[in-house]
Amino acid sequence: MIATQEKEDVWIHSVCETCFAFCGILAQRKDGVVVKIDGDPDCPASAGHLCARGQAALISLYDPARVKVPLKRTNPVKGIGVDPKWQEITWDEALDLLTQKLKKVREEDPRKLVLATFDHYALGVLIRPVWAVAFGTPNSDWVGYYCGNYLHASMYLTNGSFHSDFDLDYCNYVILLGNQQGFMAGLNANVAARKMADARRRGMRVVVVDPIGTNAAAKADEWIPIRPGTDGAFILSIINVLLNELGCYDREFLRQRTNGPYLVAEDGGYLKEGGSGKALVWDERAEAAVPFDKPATEPALEGSFVVGEIKCQPAFQALKEHVKIYAPEKVAPITTVAAATIRRIAKEFGEAARIGSTITIDGKALPYRPVAVNIYRGAGAHKHGTHTALAVQILNMIAGAFYVPGGHRGLNLVGPSGRWTPGATVDGLITPPSAIGRAAQYYDFEEREPEELGLRELYPISTNRSPIYEINVRDHDQSPLPYTPEVLIVCRRNLMMSNANPELAAKMFQRVPFVVNFSTHLDDVSEMSDLVLPD
Repeated sequence: MIATQEKEDVWIHSVCETCFAFCGILAQRKDGVVVKIDGDPDCPASAGHLCARGQAALISLYDPARVKVPLKRTNPVKGIGVDPKWQEITWDEALDLLTQKLKKVREEDPRKLVLATFDHYALGVLIRPVWAVAFGTPNSDWVGYYCGNYLHASMYLTNGSFHSDFDLDYCNYVILLGNQQGFMAGLNANVAARKMADARRRGMRVVVVDPIGTNAAAKADEWIPIRPGTDGAFILSIINVLLNELGCYDREFLRQRTNGPYLVAEDGGYLKEGGSGKALVWDERAEAAVPFDKPATEPALEGSFVVGEIKCQPAFQALKEHVKIYAPEKVAPITTVAAATIRRIAKEFGEAARIGSTITIDGKALPYRPVAVNIYRGAGAHKHGTHTALAVQILNMIAGAFYVPGGHRGLNLVGPSGRWTPGATVDGLITPPSAIGRAAQYYDFEEREPEELGLRELYPISTNRSPIYEINVRDHDQSPLPYTPEVLIVCRRNLMMSNANPELAAKMFQRVPFVVNFSTHLDDVSEMSDLVLPD
């Protein structure tokens, strides 16, 4: 008699990778086949929630069109619609081929290797900080052209974080500018949606400013349609109303936590102490200019002063004067938002900020500013997107709604080592860690000849420079760099799809002698590759 083989039916803890929320999942495997995916209730990030996209990931796992073996190109001609004439090879053959190419490049000039990935784990933990550094190439930061470069740069400058959101646990009034955070879109969508629902139940007011009647707009307390690309003017007009009409701003926060008191000359530059190079503020107590970090000072936010023979004023005073040009009557025809609406939103925002109030959490009294403006791609995917995002951050700062209960906050990783904690520069302003991990410090002001394909050395506050990468690969004969890319490795990126001009992208691939693509399917990049490795 033959014994019956025991049937397998197990649930396995894992992580969903269909977006960068990385929600915890439970995968049910029966007899070696995954049959169901659910949210993991023990996951602190997603608390058991899983969206439809995560549920559908099972389709990709067992897609019959999935690449299962390494493929080698046999047709030397590359182009859109050109058959690569694939030849199936073994993993040993594929790795030998790739190793041969990499060995040659490393011996000649490691910078000839280019790595393109948007996989957060590969970018932040493996490829960029470990493998690329060990190999010797600086060319490992290549993300989508449509990524939030404007946002990341502005957030780094203001809160030291790659991303940002707002405190849904305590916020009472939020303006969603070109985004749908909390409505199953944006960062950590599952948890944010649950917290948004809880916040709405307790009475939080949501104002959506968007040209489109989005899902968030349909469910908001108020939807304000706006002409695309004019969000910055709208925000600056609100700032003008708060500062120059209502006199509503968090004076102590601006004095103690921002560069608002820093003295600015007529040429726009800081006044600095000789020798130390520290920015100066006007001490109302001493009636003199002193370094910003001198103890027991009463820095002025307003007024005009003369230091030596230089006429100057606090940066906050300069801001107040500048935003006067954004009167609601002037901004209304630009944005299509009525002047009365701009004034009303400004008044509501200022009142909801509860400037000067505190809240006790776990026995500790903290500043309480339950308001925020949240911005993402919709409001910044235009000319001057970084400036729009900086205007939003200024509005949050004016209310003192920065890293306090109910307000705006950065989303840095935290831990007992302080590894990802932002630092400070000589002028006292925040200096962020790198995007994910600490392999590269952003805003590295060391002057040196460019060596990265994205010319990072010339763009110190940019978080990605994908178009410049492509130009220097495609038109390397006109590039200022002293080397020519020879190997391009693509991992979970579709450089053809993310380019508005696929013909130009194709020319880039044609200029690289050897292209490798890690992919689940034969996509557009695979068509231009010399070697495809199953993902």
